[in-house]
Amino acid sequence: MTRLILIRHGQSEANKGIWWAGHTDAPLTELGHAQAEAAARYLKAHEHIDAVYSSDLSRAMNTARPTAKAFGLTVTPEVGLREIFSGEWEEQPFSVIDTKYAADRSLWFTDLANACCTGGETIAALYDRVIATVTRIAAENDGKTVLLAAHWTPILAMICHALGRPRAEIGDCPEPANASLQIIKFENGCFSPERLNITAHLNEIAPSVKKRPYTRVIVVRHGFSVSNAERRYTGQLDAPLSDLGREQAELVADHLCKSERIDAIYASDLSRAIDTVAPTAKRLGLTVIPEAGLRETDVGDWTGRTYEEVAERDGELLARHRASPDIACPGGECHRAVYDRVIGTLKRLIAENEGGCILLATHAMPARCIEAFSAGHGIEEIHGHRVAPNASIRVYAYRNGKLISQGRNVVSHLAKPGELLPDELV
Repeated sequence: MTRLILIRHGQSEANKGIWWAGHTDAPLTELGHAQAEAAARYLKAHEHIDAVYSSDLSRAMNTARPTAKAFGLTVTPEVGLREIFSGEWEEQPFSVIDTKYAADRSLWFTDLANACCTGGETIAALYDRVIATVTRIAAENDGKTVLLAAHWTPILAMICHALGRPRAEIGDCPEPANASLQIIKFENGCFSPERLNITAHLNEIAPSVKKRPYTRVIVVRHGFSVSNAERRYTGQLDAPLSDLGREQAELVADHLCKSERIDAIYASDLSRAIDTVAPTAKRLGLTVIPEAGLRETDVGDWTGRTYEEVAERDGELLARHRASPDIACPGGECHRAVYDRVIGTLKRLIAENEGGCILLATHAMPARCIEAFSAGHGIEEIHGHRVAPNASIRVYAYRNGKLISQGRNVVSHLAKPGELLPDELV
């Protein structure tokens, strides 16, 4: 087995200035050099490195050199670990690329696997060269621990490959921060993740770490509750998770802690939402922040009643409530009020966590509202968006005032390979 430790280069002048580097040899900033030194101290304390390889661009080489020095090694340059060749985007500010090359740039948010830089390399070509390069290095260093210094896109490709996801899902994979570490194992010709997005070594300089140019939003619906099992309208009743729901919460944590770099966790203040993300928060050393704005619809007089009871007693009103966004549940909320409440909360949390990654635990109707908002729809089009299964995950990127969907109703974490999901999830 070969252990591969991938490090993304420290902050570069391109990162700081928010311009596209690609193959341009953008040097490290003062912060970038500090990050490289911090990574070297961490690796010297926790690992034994046998060999060091790096993209031949100076921002990667100079990130790897402090670690190589700490272990008495030299850095071997590898062209195959270079960042994507960016063609006409090289040395261009992001703001110019977003407008001048809007069509090609939009794919980086909506269909990364099929994206390219105008006049440059495609993601598919980069993916193939990086996997081939890393496979060769791993095979040549069997039984060793190897450090590889590279860039955002090559490391994202390796994360995708190690997670066993198809290239088509590269846009749904966790992004590597500057100077973050990814530990990946290579055994019997296969890659698998050991730990992803390690940033503990950056804590002392974390406030200066450059943020993403967008905010990542992960939405999870609460796990299966006791009321779900009994087919009752729960609304804002504090119904607990069922045994299945608690199992789902652990599976959500397994998936997110392995595949995401989360900065903050928010949940509806109802226990079934809080308890769904509590295992994730515990493993990441975070706290769950309660947000009443993420609550389920207040169903008023229908609270606690079975679906059948409500249909029999208030069938006509139920039909009108479902058909019109302005017809409220008796003593409760209408869909428009829920939409306005949820989207208002969402926008506030995004503004408070600009450039970060936030996890939101909520309920069926709020999750539908967020999905509708991402499609540019108001509450009038809510019926075109299906109810999210319990404990399913949706991923979005918020940029320039738009919420862009990057993965709808992900449920792969809720079953073993080849195993059928419970009926209530399909």
